Amino acid sequence: MKGEGAGGIMHHKFAIVDHRILILGSYNWTASAERRNCENLLIITQFPELIETFQKEFDRLWQKGQVAEHELVPEAVITATDLRDLRKYVGRFVAVEGEVKKVGYSERSNTYFLRFDVVRPCFTAVIFSSAVKRFQAEGKEPRGYEAKRVRISGRLIEHPKYGLEIILEDPTQVEEITDGAGGPARPEPEK
Repeated sequence: MKGEGAGGIMHHKFAIVDHRILILGSYNWTASAERRNCENLLIITQFPELIETFQKEFDRLWQKGQVAEHELVPEAVITATDLRDLRKYVGRFVAVEGEVKKVGYSERSNTYFLRFDVVRPCFTAVIFSSAVKRFQAEGKEPRGYEAKRVRISGRLIEHPKYGLEIILEDPTQVEEITDGAGGPARPEPEK
C-alpha cells in the first residue's frame, strides 16, 4: 500500500477456485515465511458477492498482463574453475559445480566468500550478513563448506572489482555433492 500515511507496499495475493472459493492474503508457502514472517491467509466460501468482486479484479489484471518467460531451472551446469565458460552465462541463472578451496570471511561486514580456486581471479559464492543467519538456522555454517564439493545455483554476475560471483540468499542454493553412496565426492584434481 502506498500513499499518504501508508508505510510502504502491501503484498497481497488471491486465488479463486471453481468460482466458489476465495483464498487471499500475504502468505508465502516457504520455510522462511513459516518461521520468521507474520503472514496471513483467508479462505472464504460463504460470500459470493466478494468472490465475484475478486473475479472481476482478476479478469482486469489478466487483460493487462503479458506473458513473460522465466528461468525455472538452471540454463547450464558449469565447472567452477572454467572462467571462460562461466563468462558466457553472466546475467543468467546457472548451477556451478566444484570444490570450495577456501572460505574467506570479512569480520567487518560479517560476509563469507566461498572461493573455488586458490588463485584469483576465481569464481566466488558470496553469503552477505543478511543471509548468514538463514544458513546457520538450517545448521549450515558457511565455513563448513571448505574442501566440500558443491553445486551452487543462482544468477551469475561479474562484479567489476571481485569477478564472477553468485550471491547466496538461502541455503537451498548450495547442494553438497556426494559420491552416490552418501559419502563426499572426491575432490577435483589439482591443476
